[in-house]
Amino acid sequence: MKDQLHEIQLQDAQFELERWVSSAVFTWQWWFMLALLIIPWVILVKVMDRERAHSI
Repeated sequence: MKDQLHEIQLQDAQFELERWVSSAVFTWQWWFMLALLIIPWVILVKVMDRERAHSI
């Protein structure tokens, strides 16, 4: 019984992962959120004064 429950939980986890990958990852919304996370860091690195960065 315990093994069957564990097997069903593993199958469910696999199904949820496949559903998430097929419906949420790599959509335009996903790329937009990724850009919103990365672009500010790129701007910060470009604008930051490297000499004063260690004093922060």
